Amino acid sequence: IYYSHYHEDSVLTNSDPKKILILIGAGKTGEKIAIKCESIRENSTLKHEANVLKYLSGLGIPKLRWYIADSDNRIMIMDLLGNSLDKLNKKYSFTKEDVYYIAVNVLQRIKYVHNKGIVHRDIKPANFLICANRMVKDNKKDQSLIYLIDFGLTCKFHEEDGTHIKKKYIEKFSGNFLFASLNSCRGNTKSR
Repeated sequence: IYYSHYHEDSVLTNSDPKKILILIGAGKTGEKIAIKCESIRENSTLKHEANVLKYLSGLGIPKLRWYIADSDNRIMIMDLLGNSLDKLNKKYSFTKEDVYYIAVNVLQRIKYVHNKGIVHRDIKPANFLICANRMVKDNKKDQSLIYLIDFGLTCKFHEEDGTHIKKKYIEKFSGNFLFASLNSCRGNTKSR
């Protein structure tokens, strides 16, 4: 596999185990892949993210290709996607049709995840990517063009018996304050 940096800010040094290195490469088939690697530590989220990707597997969810852990690192290989909505919004002006299409697809991705009993807990434009190798088909936009990523903070929103999780106060905030709900910012359990 030949590698190059996927994000310019993704360079990882051994002294900072909290960051995740994302590299791209081409396997034997020539397909481009993304590789996420993190050092093993107590609060690691990569194994959880791999399990969630495997469970969700569907339209608008990156395909998990492989996951492995050794004594030092966890490594996850998945489909390589394109730019985030956050980056695209800074570069381009979207038409009303584009905004409508993006909004419908974003809501479909969130609905799909919720229908599987999962709450993402880190919804933001940077976690929606445009697939680099999907194009318009038969004058209709490809429904698998927008992908939801970064499932490291996800959790189930219902108990084993199917009832909704109880509201409780959480001292440590997770996610992004800029995109969090008021309930999350107030320390309440994140839910749908």
